[in-house]
Amino acid sequence: MAEEQREAADTATQGADERASAEYDVAVAQADGQRKIAKEKCETLGSDAQKACKDQAEASYESAKAQAQATLDAAKRSGSASTEAPAPSQPAN
Repeated sequence: MAEEQREAADTATQGADERASAEYDVAVAQADGQRKIAKEKCETLGSDAQKACKDQAEASYESAKAQAQATLDAAKRSGSASTEAPAPSQPAN
């Protein structure tokens, strides 16, 4: 019974990790799309303003990517913590 619980917990953790990775991929893709749009808008500006605009777009992208990575890391930590703890025993029915 304990082995079945451990396997179920491992499967749940794997599913949570896969979901967290997929959410990370989506967040980075969205940030990349927003960066590209922002850079296109920067093209209408003069040279100094254009450089500042592009720098801001790049900084926003890096910030969003770092936030997505932090969220992914937290999800993986919470998932691995749940498999390290022993499963509570349940009374037999």
